[in-house]
Amino acid sequence: MLIDYRVDHPVRLQANFEVEGFTVLLGQSGEGKTTLLRAIAGLLPAQGEPFGGLLPQHRAVGYLPQGYALFPHLRTWKTWRLHCHAARGDARRRWNSWRA
Repeated sequence: MLIDYRVDHPVRLQANFEVEGFTVLLGQSGEGKTTLLRAIAGLLPAQGEPFGGLLPQHRAVGYLPQGYALFPHLRTWKTWRLHCHAARGDARRRWNSWRA
């Protein structure tokens, strides 16, 4: 899959690269890794492909920030699962089973 995105704010960023299989985005602090991921997920205004023009909920990509402060008592995968099941409407049942 070809990633080609341009972001103007909060930082100016142009990214163009090929993604194949499991991919890791590496770079020093402040180089735009999070900005690019948020743009691809549709959480920042940007121009690009794939997913350009689609609403965030219609993109085949998700974004889970590295900070865990939202649910500090849950492991990352449980936070992710909570989001996935909330979209299906059965979050309360799952939430109660995790707390037990």
